[in-house]
Amino acid sequence: TALNHTLSPDIYDTPASDWERYIILLWSTFCALVSIPGNTSVLVASGWYHAIRLDNVSVILIRNLAAADLIYAITVILPTTWSVLQQKWVLGPFLCNVQFFLGYLTCLASVILVCTLNISKLTTLLFPLHARTRAKRTGRFISLLI
Repeated sequence: TALNHTLSPDIYDTPASDWERYIILLWSTFCALVSIPGNTSVLVASGWYHAIRLDNVSVILIRNLAAADLIYAITVILPTTWSVLQQKWVLGPFLCNVQFFLGYLTCLASVILVCTLNISKLTTLLFPLHARTRAKRTGRFISLLI
């Protein structure tokens, strides 16, 4: 049975052994249990409580990174865990394609956001006086570009 219809079906034709399934289930459950509450708490702490005391651009980038990771956890990790548990893809070919697309989209967004956050920190170190004048609009504009 194929776990993912978007890839060639013969990749998943050989069933995984029990110990491989247990390792995948254990790891994906751990990732979901850490990622979903962790990213939700980052969004809540930075949004409602303003607990992150950084420049506005960095806070906006961190929020977007947490949102991308949360979307990945909900749309990729949870369905994959369910499929490994069921030993087949049970959500149909359309949701398989949506999961495939969202997985790549959120992973690329996370990588680009981390790179942008590092560039933002570098410019803060190189130009400390300019960093104080950056507005929230700059962070929102960068996030929209990504």
